[in-house]
Amino acid sequence: SVEVNVTSTGDASTVDLVSTASMDTLFGVGLGTHTFGPFGLDTATTIGVFNGDNSLCRFFSPQVVLSADSCVLDASCQYETYDYCYENSDDAWFVFQSVDTLPITIIFTQGDMELGDKIIVYNGLNDQSAVIFNGNYGGDLSGLVMSSTNPDNALTVNIISDGTGSCDDGTAENDIIFSVGCGAVGLEELSSDGFSLYPNPSNGIVNMRVADAIQPRLVRVMDVSGRVVFEGRPTSSSEGTFVFDLSSLNAGAYFVQLNTTDAVYTLQLQMQR
Repeated sequence: SVEVNVTSTGDASTVDLVSTASMDTLFGVGLGTHTFGPFGLDTATTIGVFNGDNSLCRFFSPQVVLSADSCVLDASCQYETYDYCYENSDDAWFVFQSVDTLPITIIFTQGDMELGDKIIVYNGLNDQSAVIFNGNYGGDLSGLVMSSTNPDNALTVNIISDGTGSCDDGTAENDIIFSVGCGAVGLEELSSDGFSLYPNPSNGIVNMRVADAIQPRLVRVMDVSGRVVFEGRPTSSSEGTFVFDLSSLNAGAYFVQLNTTDAVYTLQLQMQR
């Protein structure tokens, strides 16, 4: 967003403000701060200020733009934790890039989201990259894990909310907490319990291997929009290994959620045809 601070209206009682990017116009405004936007990354705009009595008396600001490159947060191989409490009508952006030639991984450990609010994760440096997640994970982001698969080793996260109900006003009880670091990881590297999927990518039959401490109760598979496309109890084929058939799913990225007696775990799964 762009804030315009009107300190004088000249010989008129009000001024009109115009954004050249959106052509939005605020008519008859007085002294004080006025806001245009939000605007997307790399979207340039100029603000025109017009005398309220004579539109030929006008002034244009320098071009204003927020470059996507300026928002990139470097991620080391030592995981860093971020805590974000989203607001009503929020449109927050985070761009993370690995400092090494390794993929970058985001791990959500907490986060409540209300109906109508969501996060979008892009597989790259900006919103022109492929979407790998779009949704609110059933309202609880805990256990959501994503890794980059692009040459820039980057992920872009956009947190979007509607105008009613958020963390900031207390409707969503828990802040969004996530850790970011380089290196593609599975949850077996994050927990002493252990949980892995193979083959990954898969063409239909998926094996899930778990440690002895895990007692699987339910497997839920979601697409990148958060829609549940499979749900069922895993069938054991051998000790510590469970099998489920996803041959009906289309090619693409999915999230496999393992529900146990104590916790919920999630891993990415790529389906190929």
